[in-house]
Amino acid sequence: MPGYKEHYYQYMKNKELVSEKIFSLDDTKYLDWVITILFYAALHLVEMKLAKNNVHSEDHVKRNNAVATVSRFKSIRSAYDVLYRESRKARYGCCPFNRDKVEQYRALFDHIEKELLKAS
Repeated sequence: MPGYKEHYYQYMKNKELVSEKIFSLDDTKYLDWVITILFYAALHLVEMKLAKNNVHSEDHVKRNNAVATVSRFKSIRSAYDVLYRESRKARYGCCPFNRDKVEQYRALFDHIEKELLKAS
């Protein structure tokens, strides 16, 4: 199982990717991918925190359960749940998204990032 460093590295790669010009909210046509990348960056932040305590989730169900029950994740539960649901819509539902909504999802990611990087 990947450890803290591997999850941190993957989070950083996802964050770097979503910062590429092709994903700029001002002119991208890939809003669905922006949401997906933001979710996976958040996922690796969660996994990073779990790995710090030698806990690893094998799938979304177990990870979502950890986010819902572990006190460390209380401040991000709602934001993480929204990103999870919206990324599923983007990946499997072929749902269209508008820039205003994606900006809101970006703010949710920023909140998750701020909370989980505090006192890492």
